[in-house]
Amino acid sequence: MSDEVQSFYTRIAPVFDLVARYTPGVGAARRVAAETLALTPGDTVLDVGCGTGANAPTLREQVGASGRVVGVDLTEALLRRARTRGVDVVRGDATRLPVDGPVDGVLATFVVGMFEDPETVVSSWLDCLTEGDRLVVLEATSSDHPFGRVANPLFERFVRTGAPDPQGGRDEREHDAGVRSLLDERVATAERTLRVAEGVTVEKRTRLAGFLTLLVAER
Repeated sequence: MSDEVQSFYTRIAPVFDLVARYTPGVGAARRVAAETLALTPGDTVLDVGCGTGANAPTLREQVGASGRVVGVDLTEALLRRARTRGVDVVRGDATRLPVDGPVDGVLATFVVGMFEDPETVVSSWLDCLTEGDRLVVLEATSSDHPFGRVANPLFERFVRTGAPDPQGGRDEREHDAGVRSLLDERVATAERTLRVAEGVTVEKRTRLAGFLTLLVAER
């Protein structure tokens, strides 16, 4: 993650939790994504790009007191909140996960679009899993749904509030289109990477008229 991205999330840290948990449809989608991991008591789960720990309550419900929720993020301002939610916080780069050995599940919500090389990053997440374990990716993308397409311009504006300009120095319209295009491209790359991975089955689901994509990869 670039210094620019980290600086951006430090600036929005005071309102990040509200956006992550209470944006219509997003909180419910986070819960579904976490539940789709199908964790059991005693499991260890990795929450990549955990932010303020918005996924932690659902993950903690599944793994119980004997399990472990490990949150990885680079932004200290976000991690301070995550520490209050029963998360074992690791300040680190999601492209080089600071874990030893396999885990029982990996969750990545609204983070794939941050990476310049999503193919390598997603492959490294799969390497943390053993047979029967799951990687679940939840992302926002523009919509191809008949009802969703008309709202794509609004989606661009929404994404603009939660993502830095990937190229910088552009006016608002160019910024919105650039973020949307790059986000869609990176999510598509992540999906292709999962589908060609050996020994991995992939299911794709969409929510909110196609604006949310859920990828479920199982070893």
